[in-house]
Amino acid sequence: ACPGINLYNKVPAIRTEVAALMGAGLTHPSAGVSGGLLNVSAGVLRPTQHWTVTLSERQSGEVFRRWTGTGPVTLSVPLTDAVGQQLPSGRYRVLVESNDGSRVARPWSAPLTVEGANRVDGVDLPDGTARLVSRRPGGSVQVRMRKADGTLGSWFGLGGVTLGQPSIGVNGNGALVVAVRGTDNALYLTKRRVGQPWSAWRKLAGTLTGSPTVVSSGTAEVDIVGAGARNRLTVWKPTRYGTWATATAAAAPALMPGTAPGAVRTTTGTLHVVVHAADDSTWYGRDLATGWLAWQRMGTGFLDGDVDLASPDGKTLVASRWGPRHRAQAMVFSGGHSGTWAIVSGDHVATPPTLTSGLSRQQLLFGQLAPKSLSQNKLGLTSLTWTGWTKTY
Repeated sequence: ACPGINLYNKVPAIRTEVAALMGAGLTHPSAGVSGGLLNVSAGVLRPTQHWTVTLSERQSGEVFRRWTGTGPVTLSVPLTDAVGQQLPSGRYRVLVESNDGSRVARPWSAPLTVEGANRVDGVDLPDGTARLVSRRPGGSVQVRMRKADGTLGSWFGLGGVTLGQPSIGVNGNGALVVAVRGTDNALYLTKRRVGQPWSAWRKLAGTLTGSPTVVSSGTAEVDIVGAGARNRLTVWKPTRYGTWATATAAAAPALMPGTAPGAVRTTTGTLHVVVHAADDSTWYGRDLATGWLAWQRMGTGFLDGDVDLASPDGKTLVASRWGPRHRAQAMVFSGGHSGTWAIVSGDHVATPPTLTSGLSRQQLLFGQLAPKSLSQNKLGLTSLTWTGWTKTY
């Protein structure tokens, strides 16, 4: 007979006693995002363990959702907040806690990056209308007109499959320009000249590691800025209409991967740029005819998502970003002298707020305040205060 047969028969009892001594515990925990769903799983040492899964914003700690259950953790839920609104794109933290009465398991947490609601970029035109561009869930690009009375026309598809967010601007000939990051990480653009249809997508030289930004011009071809190789700020400067040369911005901080900078040219010809840097803060730089001046940090605080920059009068600069708890923040300042970030309103914004560019002497801020609802906020150029959110669709 096997000499270990007596001990083998005692294995079930040994397992029970060991489990009792170990108390509650989690095994093989995991969390991820797939198909718009948050998936969390974990085994448990005791089948009667109660568990809680908490999803919070990584920066502020604000809790968006909390779920509970008993036994093994098997959670698969839509990425929405407590009122059913799609979660903003950004960085979150998943926390799994469990207990069996007085026995408490060691908690487990993991960072989570969410690509949530798509933001809208826009350009104001001299006739009081604006053109908006957005990325559809499948990656294709669409544009629409915002009429002078604030109402919106229908979306028009431009096709293509993109990474990140598209950007739109207007050049000195009045042609609209849309730029995107392709699935091969190259820069692509399409144009619509006055009275003509949109052109076929055109590939430009260079590499992108984030979304591009189109810089409108009233007298020349547009500039395009974005995170290039090694996440360094790259500028596609026009040599003439329809032709660009690339250059890396001197001494610019590395950008957070996947983000888009904000940029605008003022009437002096200076190119002003704000970026979400790799240190999770906002930085500002400007390129004069003689070269780039020293970059400076814009206030304190960490951030999620993209930052944006515009100039309603060709002199004053307006920057926007997501603040803590996904509230829109804005800063009004002049070149070389950044101001203070101020909360636009206490409303939760589901996308990083974006500013319209252009030369119409008005400044609009766009953000998604409710499920599938785009709202705009207008800056009073005399009072330099925001007039309040208005639902556009």
